[in-house]
Amino acid sequence: MLRYLLSKLPQVRVFHVFREANKCAVWLAKWGSVMKEDFVVFEFPFTAELETLVAKDNNGLYYARLAAASMAAITV
Repeated sequence: MLRYLLSKLPQVRVFHVFREANKCAVWLAKWGSVMKEDFVVFEFPFTAELETLVAKDNNGLYYARLAAASMAAITV
């Protein structure tokens, strides 16, 4: 279904983004999972926490992604 809807748009590019690089979306998803309303319209200014995340995103702040080393790469 998603591929079909995307095919109807004139220009679409889809990218994978790790959670660490998309903190605004993570914050909104967590917030949405506990809200009682079915529909919310955000007005500016956002909450202080979301405003900080948006500002960091706008400034191009990078986040390090920590990942466990592969067991195959560990030598004994």
